[in-house]
Amino acid sequence: MTMITKTASRSTAAGGPGTGWVKRADKATRRRRWQGLRPSAGAAVTGVIVLAGAAVLSVSGGQDVTQVKVQDSLQTSFANLWALQQTETGHPMRPTQVHPAATCDKGGPDVPDVGPGGDWICQMTWTGQTEPGKFELNVHANSCYTASGPGSKVGSFTVTDTDGREVTNPVYAFDVCMDADASA
Repeated sequence: MTMITKTASRSTAAGGPGTGWVKRADKATRRRRWQGLRPSAGAAVTGVIVLAGAAVLSVSGGQDVTQVKVQDSLQTSFANLWALQQTETGHPMRPTQVHPAATCDKGGPDVPDVGPGGDWICQMTWTGQTEPGKFELNVHANSCYTASGPGSKVGSFTVTDTDGREVTNPVYAFDVCMDADASA
């Protein structure tokens, strides 16, 4: 049976000032129900810190993306992945033998070559390739990017390894994070 009482003053434990008629059992039940749903102060602070950190990355991260950093990172990453692909397909090679040379541009001649975006285009040559291959990069504010290379130069999504198995081609498309401490 639910007990109903009329609150009359601040000292009334059931409802406090101005609450009128209160079902004590219902109020206690609601209080227990809501206590499980209230975020703690620690969770609120953590949420604020995460949002602040994301805002800082989105504002300052773009300034870390420069043409020189993109080119250097692409050349180094490509050399490592091309050597891996060549070794997997029976043509052992070290990254130092690849000699990649990249020239990158963001969004054409009227756009500064800095900052994140999906409009980075890099033309690259390497050992055995006299005609440059076009790499399309989607660069993020956190200085990471996804690069996809020209299938006519780097091969299809899969390649056949020395054991005759189809394996993922490491240079067809790849993800890289640039060195945040690199100069330029």
